[in-house]
Formats: sequence, structure tokens, C-alpha cells
Amino acid sequence: MQREVPLPSKLYPNLNPAANIKVNRDEIATLQPFFGEYRVTRPHAHGQMLPNSKFVFVTAADGAILMHPRYRHPVLADGRAVRYAGEAQFRHGRLEWWSNASGNYKPDPRHAMQAGLPMESFYTHEQVRSGVQPLKTLKSLRKS
Repeated sequence: MQREVPLPSKLYPNLNPAANIKVNRDEIATLQPFFGEYRVTRPHAHGQMLPNSKFVFVTAADGAILMHPRYRHPVLADGRAVRYAGEAQFRHGRLEWWSNASGNYKPDPRHAMQAGLPMESFYTHEQVRSGVQPLKTLKSLRKS
């Protein structure tokens, strides 16, 4: 039996500097774990909110997971290199699935653990495009 050798950590550069437009950074949320679920916080906002839709996310070099439902990855990272980038679907604070869908950073699925999200919910961008992850979402909706 062959042991898998862990890959060295990697920072992914922004491949499209023109996509880093200036926005109100107070609109960008930070994802926080919360007793097996997740909450989001925003600068200068009081309290926490439940994530309940699909978000674009980046895991910054310092490990913070920044999210927004519409802003592109370079905007979230302010043009900087990131540990990982992709999309994540949440339902009432529960992570349904997440992927490496980012055309601006193109993260390798082999580095997915750098995102800081549970690997059992990870799907590659190709799997998401082929519709594999909606099957998991539908099964979880039936359980609720």
C-alpha cells in the first residue's frame, strides 16, 4: 500500500489583475465556524448572520475565509495571492458543498485542504458543472 505524500502549501496568484475593482470592503463577509455550522460577520456590522445561498470565497494567506454572493475572487482578495478560491453553497448555516471554481486563481483540487473547509463537502469545478453536487443537496433537503 502506497502512502500519499502531502503536497507543500501553495499560494495562488491572481491571474487577472484587471478583475480587482475597488468596492466597499465593508460588504465582504468573513466566514466563522459555529458549533458544526457557519456564521458570517462583516466589518462594522453588529452580530452574525446565517449564510443561506451560494457564495464566491477566497481563503486569504492568513487563513481568513472571505465571501460575497456576487463579487469576483480578485475583489475579495484585493488582488493578492490566496491559499484557495472557489464557490460554496450554504443552507441555513450548513455547508452543502464547495468547489474550486475560480477562473482568476485556478486552484488545483489537490490543494483543496488549504481552503480550510471540510473535505467531505468538496467537489471539483468539473463535478459541479456536470451536476454531481446537486444530488447531495437534494438528498440533504429530503432529510430536513
